[in-house]
Amino acid sequence: MEENKLKFPVILFDSKCPMCVRFSHAIKKLDPNSEKVHVTDLHQEWIYKTYPQLSYEKTVQEIHFLKSEDEIFYGSQAISEVLNLIPQAKKFSWLIESNSGKKAIEFFYSTTNKLKHSLHKSCSECTK
Repeated sequence: MEENKLKFPVILFDSKCPMCVRFSHAIKKLDPNSEKVHVTDLHQEWIYKTYPQLSYEKTVQEIHFLKSEDEIFYGSQAISEVLNLIPQAKKFSWLIESNSGKKAIEFFYSTTNKLKHSLHKSCSECTK
């Protein structure tokens, strides 16, 4: 990666969150050469200096996926966008795009996000 530049599309993940790290590993396993999606740790100050439209406080609270500098998706919509880009996940695009699929992704995301914040509060390493 070029210094002080993100490679798009990119998902910003929380390297201090074990669930987020596992999610990033799953993405890397599905897209091992980062051909479709780049994965970058959100705990890098230069990101917020280079891209003022991003806020550290918001990215640590909710997953962010940037298709480009100006096209940003959050939360469950970010998950859907990432899954639609990865060929191995496209097999399930019909499910992801259905109303029930969208509700399932929203439920999954909101549940795991609540768990992430709960774990974060009880983790001595995370609160440093």
